[in-house]
Amino acid sequence: MDIKKIIALAIVILAVFSCLSAVSAGLFDFLGGDKYLEGDGAQVKIPSTFSIDDKKIVATGKDINITFTAQKHSDEKFEDEFFAAIKKYGKDVGYENVTNKTINGYTVHDFAAHSDKLKNLTAPTVVEGSDSATITYPPEIAAPFDDPVDHFRAVTFIKDGKENKLVIFTNNATASLYTPEIEGIIDSVGPMENK
Repeated sequence: MDIKKIIALAIVILAVFSCLSAVSAGLFDFLGGDKYLEGDGAQVKIPSTFSIDDKKIVATGKDINITFTAQKHSDEKFEDEFFAAIKKYGKDVGYENVTNKTINGYTVHDFAAHSDKLKNLTAPTVVEGSDSATITYPPEIAAPFDDPVDHFRAVTFIKDGKENKLVIFTNNATASLYTPEIEGIIDSVGPMENK
């Protein structure tokens, strides 16, 4: 064999090896297990129909984006009062589907809204030494990446003084944020796995 045939054979073998490596890496990524979106000590399982952008820390699929937004440590009393207020008075100022429940040991506050319909929420509050007082909450804003947002759903998980807000948002007016797939993501909340 002359040197040209040996080099050509080496190139063909290298090309075949490279293609097989790329295919196997893609297969292992596809079959390689569950994908998780992580917050501050909590995570949710993301189905294979979504892709995850690690730089933005967002899962995207079917015109829907999902991300954890940074939260200060929770003042549970304030959070409980805020969600009680939006549950009782929120419908008049644009909040929808307000629920409170417990999932996997997390207190969960959940609501949805159309960005252009939200207004300030004024509700009664207790102030020492006053017979009547009110508090005004500004509208919740869901534009984590300065992307246009038609409607969104905010799901706040609270456990052990840590608050994690999962924001599910879209600019597609017809996209539903209440599919079984999204409910499965929310119901999968749990502590972050040690890595």
